[in-house]
Amino acid sequence: MSLILPLEKPALNLRPLLWLLLPLLVLATLFFWPLSLIVEQALRGANGEIGLETFRQVVDSKRFVGALLNTLQIAFFAPAGCLLLGSVMSLILVVIPFPGSELIGRVVDTFIALPTFLITLAFTFIYGSAGLLNGTLMSLFAFELPPVDFLYSMQGVILAEITVFTPLVMRPL
Repeated sequence: MSLILPLEKPALNLRPLLWLLLPLLVLATLFFWPLSLIVEQALRGANGEIGLETFRQVVDSKRFVGALLNTLQIAFFAPAGCLLLGSVMSLILVVIPFPGSELIGRVVDTFIALPTFLITLAFTFIYGSAGLLNGTLMSLFAFELPPVDFLYSMQGVILAEITVFTPLVMRPL
């Protein structure tokens, strides 16, 4: 006859959970605590009561509406420009073989590999108020102020985004 032994419950091993303690502590200190302070400040009104009055004030402000409209315009025009320019350039490179088309393809690959802040830095060096273009125009035509001043406007942001993202449209085609 067989002997039936009672099953012992395995002991709870907390050692793997200890490895989570330090990362969770760092995350709580550097992320969740400041986030909770921001949420509390956003929900607490001027008189100390909790409510959505602060959100209502922000949404009703002209600055918020202007920023939202700028964001929507950039979100529409930058991808549209990327699609238009990238598609046309891809079709030219693929359909019309010419000397140097392979070199242009490699340049496109280089733009994909570059960090985006380098493209922003290049735009500043070329189109900035003390950049290459403005410096040349100011010395040639004796302008007192830089004649090209679009870099920090919506058009400058759209142009920079088109420059950064057009190679990503071109490469798959």
